[in-house]
Amino acid sequence: MDGNVTITVDPDDPYIVYVAGLIELDGLPEDKGPLKMVVNPLNFEVTAVKTVLATNFFLAMIMLPMLDLVNLIHVMEHIQ
Repeated sequence: MDGNVTITVDPDDPYIVYVAGLIELDGLPEDKGPLKMVVNPLNFEVTAVKTVLATNFFLAMIMLPMLDLVNLIHVMEHIQ
């Protein structure tokens, strides 16, 4: 994991914050985010709104390990 996460306060409501960059920590583009979080002003409980952060997250999570395996096989073929 590597990257930055940015928290921005909604200009119209100080009890709503947006968290950007979460999915980028896994090396994927965050083309659907940011994550909206709502703070309850009475008890400061934080609720995250269900949000899709990236279009191809699940496909990428399946394909990235497979690509690493393909690269490893390719390197091993050249070593022998």
